Amino acid sequence: MRTLRTIRPLAVVVGMLAACVGNAQVTNPSNNASSGDYVGCDNTSPFPLEIRQNDNQPIQWYTDAIQRMILTPTLTNQNWAWYQNNDLDFSGHLGIGNPTPVRPLTYLHINSSPLNGITVGYRPWMRVGALCTQGTDGLYVGMRALEGMDHAILNWSDDDDAGPDPMCFVFTSTPDNATTANMNAGLEIARMIPDVGGNEGYFGVGDFFTPGLNPTERLDILHGRLRIRQLPEASGEATDTYKVMVVDDTSDPLERGVVKWADVNLSANCDWVVQNPEPHVSNTYNGSNCSWGQKHGVGIGVEFPKSKLYVYHNDNALLSPIAISADSRFDLTNGQQLYGLHSQARPTASTTFIVNQRATGVFGVAVNSRSSVGVHGSASVCQATEGTASQVVGVKAEASGCDRANFVAGVYASGSGAIDPANEWAAYFTGRGYLASGPWQPSDQQLKTNIQPMAVDALDGVDPMLSLPVHSYEYNVEAFPSMHLPLGQQVGFLAQELEALIPSAVSGITHPAETDSLGNETTPSVDFKAINPIALIPYLVLTVQRQQATIDQFAELLAACCAGPNGTGARDAIGLPADPVLDPALDPARDSQLRIVPNPFSEPPTVYYTLQRSGRMQLIANSSDGKALQVLQEASMEAGSYQFNWNTAELAPGMYYVTLLLDGQPLVKKAIKVTR
Repeated sequence: MRTLRTIRPLAVVVGMLAACVGNAQVTNPSNNASSGDYVGCDNTSPFPLEIRQNDNQPIQWYTDAIQRMILTPTLTNQNWAWYQNNDLDFSGHLGIGNPTPVRPLTYLHINSSPLNGITVGYRPWMRVGALCTQGTDGLYVGMRALEGMDHAILNWSDDDDAGPDPMCFVFTSTPDNATTANMNAGLEIARMIPDVGGNEGYFGVGDFFTPGLNPTERLDILHGRLRIRQLPEASGEATDTYKVMVVDDTSDPLERGVVKWADVNLSANCDWVVQNPEPHVSNTYNGSNCSWGQKHGVGIGVEFPKSKLYVYHNDNALLSPIAISADSRFDLTNGQQLYGLHSQARPTASTTFIVNQRATGVFGVAVNSRSSVGVHGSASVCQATEGTASQVVGVKAEASGCDRANFVAGVYASGSGAIDPANEWAAYFTGRGYLASGPWQPSDQQLKTNIQPMAVDALDGVDPMLSLPVHSYEYNVEAFPSMHLPLGQQVGFLAQELEALIPSAVSGITHPAETDSLGNETTPSVDFKAINPIALIPYLVLTVQRQQATIDQFAELLAACCAGPNGTGARDAIGLPADPVLDPALDPARDSQLRIVPNPFSEPPTVYYTLQRSGRMQLIANSSDGKALQVLQEASMEAGSYQFNWNTAELAPGMYYVTLLLDGQPLVKKAIKVTR
C-alpha cells in the first residue's frame, strides 16, 4: 500500500478518505502528528488520490514542526506593499521555503527567508511563472500577458541599495578543482547587469567572476576574439580579399544601423583602395575615381588637411611625438638608392620666377621641449659587419643658384636665447672641421664702434706671446667619448694658462648631455674651457711690431757703438747728453765698480759690483724708460767686491738699466737682452 504521513488539519485526512471510496485504510488515526499515523489508498483503487480543502482554507505542509510549503486559497482584491487598490489576485499560489512567505506572489514561489511584506522587484504581471527570492533579490521565469503579443520573461531583481547584482550564466562540472568549471564557483560564461541608475543594460561574455569585474558596455567581451560567420553584403557579394565591417546609414528604418560587409574600395565615396595584386593602399592618384590634382588631401588626426598628407598629433597619449617616422629596410641591388625620408619641393615647370614664391625641401620645427631639435640627421654603418663604406654623412646640404641667385648658402644657421650667451652656437661640431675656403669673420669698420688704435708699447712691457707656454699633449678620449676629441699627439696651449694672460681669448663652454628617444640622459654634460685662436693674432702682430721696433733701435745703437768708444756714439745717436753717472767713460774709476757679464746677453748674466765703504746697498733693475722693474738685492753690507746672478728669463728682449745705490748714491749700468 502507498501511504502518506498524517498532516494537520484533520480535514485533509477526511478528504483523502473520501477520495478512496471503500478502499481507504486509516491506521491508528490520531491528531498527534508525531505518532507516526498514515493515511492513503492501496494501489488497486480506481480513484485518484486527492488532497482537498473545500472551506477555502490554505493547505499547509509541515516537517519537524516547521511549515515547509503552503497552497493559498482564493484570495482576490488583495493589496501588496505599494501596490494598493490594484485588485491583485493571489489565488492558488504554491509557496515553498523555510519559512514560507506569508503570501506566495506567483503560481510557484520558492523563498529562502521572510519577505516581510516587501519585494521591490515584484510586478503585478508576474503570476504565470516561477519566482525565486533570496534576501532582497528575486528571479522570475514565466509569461507576461500583453495585448496581441505575450512575452516569455526571464527577470531578476535587486532590492539592495548597495547597487545592482548581475545575472550570471554558469557552467559546473565534477567538483575536483581540475578546471574552472570543476571549482566550487563554476565557470561563468556570461553575465548581464544594469547600470547604477537602472537606465542601461550591459551584456558581458566571459568569466567576469574570476577577476571581480562587471561589463561596462552594451556588449563587453572580456577576452578572446569575436567571430561573425556571415553578414549581409552592402551591395551584392563582397569579393575583395580584405573586407571592412560597416554600418548602414540609410534613411530606411529597416536598414539603418545594420552591420554589413563591404569591400575596402568604396569608390563612390573616394575612400582608400587596396590595389591588387600588390596590397598597396592609395587614395588620390592619377586614374582613380577621386579628382587628380591639388584639390584633395589626406588628413591623419585632423579634419581638414592643408596638404596632400597632413599628420597632426596633439595629446598626451603614449605615442612618439613624431609627425612622420620613416624606417626603410630592404635588400638593395647594385646602383639602387635608399632613402629614409626623401622630400622635394618645387613649383610647376616655369621659365620665370613667381613673385613671393618660396620652396623648402625639408622644414623642421621643434618647440617647448626640454631638448628641441629642428632637424636631426644620423647616418651609420655600425650594424654592417663587412665591407668599407665610401662615405657616411649625417647631414648633407647642397644649394645652387645657377648664377641667378642673390644669396646661396648650403647651411644657414643661427643660435640665440641661451641663459649664458657663451653657450649660444650657430654651429657646434665635435670632431675635426674642414672649410674649403677658410673661415671668415665680420671685420668691416661699419660693424664696429669705439675703435681705438693700439700702440706698439700697449703691452706695457709684458708680452703674452713671449710668456705663453707651448705644450705637447694627448686628449683624454676614453673619459669623454661623446665629445669626439682628436686622437694622437697634439701641440698647443692650456686654456687656463692663456686665460691668465689674455682672458678674452678663453671662454667657458658646456658640452650638452645626450639623451635617448624617451628623454633619458645617456651621457652627462661636460663643462670645459675653450680658446679662440683668432684672438691671438692681434697680440702676435703687436709682438712682431714691438720686436721690429727693438731691432731697429738695436741696429741704430749698434751702429752708434761702432762709431765711438765706450758707447758715446750710441748716446749721441739717440740724443742722450753726457752723464758721468750713466757713462763710466767720463769716470774710469767707476767703471770697475759695476759690471754686467755678458752684456748684451741672451742667457741670465752675472752682476759684479764693488762697495768702497760699508753702508745700505740696493741693486735695482729698471726699464728703458727708467721705471723700476725689480729690486734685485737689498741689504746693509761691508766694503768689498760682490756678485749677483740676475734671472732675466721673464724679461723680453730690449734695453734695461741696472742701478747700484750705496746710501742713496747711484751708479748705473746699461744692460741689453737679445734673442738667441
